This record gives sequence, C-alpha cells and structure tokens, in this order.
Amino acid sequence: MGGRWTSHRLKMTWRYEREPHIFDLINGEDFENKQVVEIGCGPGLDTTLIAIKGGEVTAIDLSGESLRQAKIGLDETGILERARLIQGDGEKFPFGNNVFDIAYSYGVLHHTPHPQKAVSEIYRVLRPGGKAIVMLYRKYALQQTVIFLIRQLSKILGADALLNLSHKILKIDPNAENPEHGTSLFELFKCPVLKSFSKREAKKMFGRFKDIEIDCYQTGFTRIPECLKRMSRFKTVLRLIDKKLEGRLGFYMVVKAQVPLSKDR
Repeated sequence: MGGRWTSHRLKMTWRYEREPHIFDLINGEDFENKQVVEIGCGPGLDTTLIAIKGGEVTAIDLSGESLRQAKIGLDETGILERARLIQGDGEKFPFGNNVFDIAYSYGVLHHTPHPQKAVSEIYRVLRPGGKAIVMLYRKYALQQTVIFLIRQLSKILGADALLNLSHKILKIDPNAENPEHGTSLFELFKCPVLKSFSKREAKKMFGRFKDIEIDCYQTGFTRIPECLKRMSRFKTVLRLIDKKLEGRLGFYMVVKAQVPLSKDR
C-alpha cells in the first residue's frame, strides 16, 4: 500500500503530513526499551517511528513484498537492528504467550477475515499490564458510508472498470513514483476485505481488556486537494474542519486497552 517511493524518509514525511494524528499517537506513548509487536507493518513507516522512540519492535505482515520494503526503509534510516521482521498471519501469531509489552496495529485488522481472532491473539501475546493500540475503521462515519456505497457500486459495474475510470477522471497515474494520492483508490475498489465497527462493537471486541479508551480522527476533507488540485489553497481550512468534526465524523477509531494485571501467566 502507498505506491512506489524513491525514499523511505520521503514517504514517512508524506504519511505524517497527511495523517499527523498517527505521529502524535506514537510520540505520545512510552516505547523506550519496550517489547513491541506491530501487526501488519506494511512498508515499515510506523515501525521506523516506534524504533526511533526506543522500542524493540517485532513486526509481522502477511506480505513478503511489504517486509522487503520495510527492511530497505529501516536500513535507510539506520535502525534495522532495532526491528525484527516476520512474515505471518495476523490471526495466528508465531509467538508464545505473554512476551510483549505493547501491541500496535494501525489500519490492518479491519482487513482481516476474522478481526476477533486477531484481537484474541493480541491479548494472548501481551504480558499482564500490557497495552494494545489498534486503529479500526469506524462504522456510521460519513466517509465509511460513502465507501460502502462505492464498493457496492463496484460489485455491479466491476472494480477494475471503476478504478480505471477514477484514475482518468482524477488524472492520476497509478504507476507514478512518490504519488501524492497513495493507493487509497486501490483499497477502495480492490481490497477483498474491508470492515468497519461501531464504538460499541469495538468495546465488545476488546472485552477481555480493561481501561478501554476510544478516540476518533478524521482526515477526509484534508485529503481532497490530493485529487482536486484547485482545492489546495484551502488546505489549512480543510484541516481545521476535519479537526472540528473528528469527534462526530471521525473515520479512524483508535482503541487503547490494557491487559489486566490478574491475567493468567
């Protein structure tokens, strides 16, 4: 995901400029000397930031290509020794019980066939008192409603046809290097599994945890200039609108939850 980039640092800059809440989320946590498992690391952007913050990261991803890109990126930033990259299934971790202090997963579990299995695995591998930080797509948000309607339309007209038409209308080159649009359109039309959850469903999913906190973030309006260049002059205003509305309309739902100290070891 994210297209082809000539530089890992350049891609990190692009990501955190467009979704600064991720940067704030990671910087707001204490990762120093913590054993961290990242589920669905992709090309290793958040992996890099967590390692820079002092975390000892074990990153797992289903895609060998994503792990290859992550290795190149971590090497580019000089912190490859602080991360361990493993190809594996997010619903069945190749780890023992109670081995990690923090489990981090951003924008991944809603693409798994059985998200509850992944959450159960997170609980299993976390130590008593450990912390889960997981971003899920939020149901009933305006952005999710639009996505649902478009995906239903793509089933009727064909995903490839709609994807190609979108590229033409928005004048996007899907093979361009350092793409401003990332690969969000590919996810919209071609991703086989895309789920969303209400806050109530998320709390139920993390029912074995305690001290569950849920915050919502929104970048929908901020991303408009990537497709409509004439809107770039309003970028600051669009960001303020997103910030004002994120509590009600926020599409990104970040769940933070603690493992009870009384968890069986």
